[in-house]
Amino acid sequence: MKHKPDIEICRRAAAEVVRLAEKRKIPKSVMMRQMGLNRQLWYDWQHGDAAPGSDSLSRLAWAGANIDYILTGRQKMIQVLVKHPGHPPFMVWTQNNLETLQGLVGGYIETVTLAEDLVLICNEEGFLRGLPDCCELCGMRLVGTIALAGVKGTEFSDVPMDYEGARKRFPEMWEVA
Repeated sequence: MKHKPDIEICRRAAAEVVRLAEKRKIPKSVMMRQMGLNRQLWYDWQHGDAAPGSDSLSRLAWAGANIDYILTGRQKMIQVLVKHPGHPPFMVWTQNNLETLQGLVGGYIETVTLAEDLVLICNEEGFLRGLPDCCELCGMRLVGTIALAGVKGTEFSDVPMDYEGARKRFPEMWEVA
């Protein structure tokens, strides 16, 4: 008896191909060709008739697909401290990917290392775009929405302190103008 693949893994793999094509603003067929995937294989994934093998997963990863999501259905989430101009900061869980973090700060991100395990994420073009003042932090005037996140190696991670710990370490973030 032939083993039936996990249909959800198959569909998530097919959906990642579509997401990557849309992100690059290219047709799905071009994306598949760039990844070395044929139309029949993608069709089989979409309909749950075949699961992506290690070679296909490697090609998907190379193209920027979220392999953890394909295999588990879970997005990598991190907890960050967010501050909008004129408001006190708050903790939030967010997806740990570039698009989500760009959406959080409203544009291209810039990171500033505050400690070995802590970074500030802000809008790279905040001053050029005339974003409103947010706060002063570590002697830096910041504009637009900002976030504090943890960092482990080259990956963002949970902010390495709780809400009260952040309030004690960075009291200037709670000043609302």
